[in-house]
Amino acid sequence: MLSGFEGKVVVISFFGTWSEQCGYYVSCLEEIYSTFRDNDLVVVAITAESDCEVVKKYCDEKGITFPVLVGGREVFRQYKTGGIPDILCVDTHGIVRYRTVGYKPGTEDDLKTVVMILMEEIDLFTLK
Repeated sequence: MLSGFEGKVVVISFFGTWSEQCGYYVSCLEEIYSTFRDNDLVVVAITAESDCEVVKKYCDEKGITFPVLVGGREVFRQYKTGGIPDILCVDTHGIVRYRTVGYKPGTEDDLKTVVMILMEEIDLFTLK
């Protein structure tokens, strides 16, 4: 899945449309996406939901503009997710540098900080 994103920071969110905890991250992910999408950042969400109409309605209601893939539970098993929400930050070399499973207050700030650090690393190495 990450092969097309070499050289980019990637945030992957495994979520469920029915999960209140997953909903807490939506605005955070949207803010990160809108801030950095033009600067080598990819945000992609993968849902355990298999009904495309349910996912589309959820995305419309939440105002999600980043890509959301309908994966179903099999994809979650393939990626060995630890539950939902399960969020990973992957650096430009494809190395997972941050992971959070479940929701804890304040995690949104941690996620934003990690993304900012990873984006700064791009600037340092490319001398933008």
